[in-house]
Amino acid sequence: MGTTFLIDGNHMVFRSYYILQFRSFQTADGFFTGTIFGFLNIIKGLCRAWDPSEMAILWDLGKSEYRLSRFEKYKERVEGTGPGFEFYEQIEVLQSILNMMGIVQLGILGVEADDLFGIITNDKRLMKKYDKVIMVSSDSDFQQLLKGTKVVQYDPIKKVLLDEVVLRKRGLAPSQIIDYKALSGDSSDGVPGIHGIGPGTAKKLLEKYGSIDKFDLEELSKKKSTKRIVEEWDKLLLWKDLVTIFTDTSKLSEVQRQTYEDWVLWMRDRRESMLINKKDLLSCFKKLEFKWSSDFENFLMNFSTVVRGIQK
Repeated sequence: MGTTFLIDGNHMVFRSYYILQFRSFQTADGFFTGTIFGFLNIIKGLCRAWDPSEMAILWDLGKSEYRLSRFEKYKERVEGTGPGFEFYEQIEVLQSILNMMGIVQLGILGVEADDLFGIITNDKRLMKKYDKVIMVSSDSDFQQLLKGTKVVQYDPIKKVLLDEVVLRKRGLAPSQIIDYKALSGDSSDGVPGIHGIGPGTAKKLLEKYGSIDKFDLEELSKKKSTKRIVEEWDKLLLWKDLVTIFTDTSKLSEVQRQTYEDWVLWMRDRRESMLINKKDLLSCFKKLEFKWSSDFENFLMNFSTVVRGIQK
């Protein structure tokens, strides 16, 4: 029992990459290390502050196969934008370091991290082991997964903890986040929403009707500001499907589903055998010229029981 962290790995590496004080970090032979250093520094700080009993880093491995099959422009990006090669070559090294530390990771080809969050936080086999799950990400999509004070979200940029109670006080329930994004759109995922329906109008409609399913289409069709909802009803239902985070494995392929099931069994039966590899980790830190190599044991002590096999 205890608290577990689910870390949005992709969000965290991007955040680390854009931390200016780490951006220029590199070894004597020119390998950039700022993203790796920033990521490890952030999770070290989280462990010191919260003392979790478990941590899992969840990764995007490509766009959602399911959503692309429904909408080919899903998460369409402009070519040539984003970080350079020095960013991506650090990710493989970072994931290797996390393995050396004995920190749990999960990524499934064609499944987004958001959906792994949703599936895990609704998997009774895993959830019964924890008193609290803290989802670490600044992504507002995760608000739809909040459950009382059991499943909460920590925004590492704003340093704000959000639970269902606080969200409802702001005017929306977790389930309404889906309808809100379907109506107003989600630019980060390439979901356009309904033309002319902004965040303010979307919120007012949900305050009045509760959900899209309860919309009075006849009433909406009579108003200039909302008639597009009726005209684009099929699109609205598609947008709703696209912005809904999976809460089970039903939309995964057979291979994806089996990969997840294998991971759950591993977590249940073999997780405790995943111990820190101090020798290789120290060697890697020295190669990357991290200051932690000179105070290695103290660095590790910050991770409490998240890293198994540390001498207390």
